[in-house]
Amino acid sequence: MLLFSLLFLCGLQEALLSPLVRCSKNAFCAFDVPVDLRGAKETCEKYSGSLYQFNSKEELGDLTTLTRLSGKYWLQSSDETGPNCPVVSMMEGQGATVVRVPCQDQKLDGFFCQMTEYCSPLNASPGTAVNYTLETFKFGYSEVFPLGTTAEERKLGGKYPDSKHLCYDKWLKAPWKCEVMGGGCEHECDSSVPGCVCPTGLVLHRNNVSCSTGPCTECAQGSQREGDSFQCKCNKGHDLGQGGKSSVEADECKACTADQMCVSTREGHECRCRFRGFVLEEGECLNLTICKSCEHDCAKVNGEYRCVCRRDYMVSPSDPTKCTLNCTERDCRCSSSAGCECLDGYVKDNVNGTDFCTDIDECEAQRMCDHVCENFFGGYRCRCREGFQLRDNGKCVSLSEEQEEEDDGSGSPSLSVTSTGEYSSECFLHGSTVTGLWFVFH
Repeated sequence: MLLFSLLFLCGLQEALLSPLVRCSKNAFCAFDVPVDLRGAKETCEKYSGSLYQFNSKEELGDLTTLTRLSGKYWLQSSDETGPNCPVVSMMEGQGATVVRVPCQDQKLDGFFCQMTEYCSPLNASPGTAVNYTLETFKFGYSEVFPLGTTAEERKLGGKYPDSKHLCYDKWLKAPWKCEVMGGGCEHECDSSVPGCVCPTGLVLHRNNVSCSTGPCTECAQGSQREGDSFQCKCNKGHDLGQGGKSSVEADECKACTADQMCVSTREGHECRCRFRGFVLEEGECLNLTICKSCEHDCAKVNGEYRCVCRRDYMVSPSDPTKCTLNCTERDCRCSSSAGCECLDGYVKDNVNGTDFCTDIDECEAQRMCDHVCENFFGGYRCRCREGFQLRDNGKCVSLSEEQEEEDDGSGSPSLSVTSTGEYSSECFLHGSTVTGLWFVFH
């Protein structure tokens, strides 16, 4: 019994030492805290109020309902510099009276404020309780709450609050601006987000203000939010180890291919090409040696470097590093000071000191076709007269002879098509039917 009495008295003493505030629906608030007149006035003004101005004895009943303790409470005085100021004096069992006491150099048991701005009680969710505080003040029974009041909504028996709110014209849900009471964060507020941040080893709770020992508190180098959960993360140059919590030095060499080697650098490791003349681009080693031999330019084509030629030139069919004149006329002038290589079907000629590539007229040089030979730039073509069929090598065979061969069962001789020619069994040339054409391109 004695032990119980001691515990009760200790709890009562703690309650008496904690500064309390109670507010009525008329926005009268009683602050139970030892303070002088100046401190009482400044506290009221800090929370958008002023010391209560007593007008009649009928108002004493409203004031006495706000406090259950005996003591003296400051009221508003018309002359704070005067020798005496009005206060409410309450004695347990004797009611309250207004008396005058010296204004200066003394602390009373509290003061009454008239609030001009306030919030109604927070609408709490079922199964939760709301704890109200005003900085260091705790609330007794109150029907309104001054500006600056914080409200923590918490499930009964819960370790962390479900939400936190600030009375600021209306209830604001945390986190709010970092400049105002640290955003409501348990630890630190980051104004660049804005939002709450937690020290190493703790993670941000889903209420966005508290820091908890979540599933990633064992992370070696920190954690980060991934949707509704958290994952361990590692610093640069490290990978997550087995179990997803430890951090091990990253194996940066595993990205190197067979034609690459792993080289240690100041920042870590990097892949480099194993063979001289190769360059690493987008993780692949590309051969650059051909570029040293290109007659004109070198460029990346379809994932590899090749020689390319300037305008009016093409890569030589016989040498991929050389460029030949891409001639589509009878005579093409060489623009290279070192001369030029002519395409097949052209011959190099010099006129007044200038090199040209001139088309070879195969039809004039020798008999290429049985019937008709037609020359064009870079080649020639054969055609036969009506009643004849063009065969390979420019030969013309009578259709009647060909029919006899088929009747003999020998079959139609195969037409020879080579890389330098193409065969068309029936074409139209200048409005007349031509039974066959033999084109030869060099």
